[in-house]
Amino acid sequence: MANILIRPGWHIPERHATPQKVFHNRRQFLRQMGFTGAGLLAGAMGAPTEAAEATAKNGYPYPRNKAFDPGWTLSNQRVVETYNNFYEFSTSKERVHTLVGDFVTSPWEVDIGGLCEKPMKVDARELAASMPLEERVYRFRCVEGWAMIVPWTGFPLARLIEKVQPKPEAKFVKFVTAFKPDQMPGLARLRSYPWPYTEGLA
Repeated sequence: MANILIRPGWHIPERHATPQKVFHNRRQFLRQMGFTGAGLLAGAMGAPTEAAEATAKNGYPYPRNKAFDPGWTLSNQRVVETYNNFYEFSTSKERVHTLVGDFVTSPWEVDIGGLCEKPMKVDARELAASMPLEERVYRFRCVEGWAMIVPWTGFPLARLIEKVQPKPEAKFVKFVTAFKPDQMPGLARLRSYPWPYTEGLA
């Protein structure tokens, strides 16, 4: 008896997935995407541009980068705001937005250290203010199999890496999220999970 695979309507075709050979060569992939390389980084850590400063004073939205705006229809805003994947609050994606009322996001200290010449501790708002922020549209794809098309505001990671000046022996970037049991009710429910959540980029 043959197995029949019925794909849901939101399934992303394989031809839209990152090629395996590119996935395994992430450094080359990042260079191709423009996140690393001397050309992009030259002068990147200077003062924000006049346009960025003006926008920062007025707030969001920041200018959308046309190179990262494929013209796709954005996902429904209400769905995006109420369907969130943060086990730190709940494993139910529809409940997360109801549990974040006591979560403090400002001040928010970012600690950057390890094999770098200029380790730093800086408030997230101050860090963002030092960068030329922009908006990009991406298809966000979760490893669980669901996806959304949403606008993101931020700055290239390469600019922050350049600012802290990694040492030659540095090979990875490690990201560690917040660990605030008094503000994140999901931490107590999932005690067996290796908190805080950690990701890596080679």
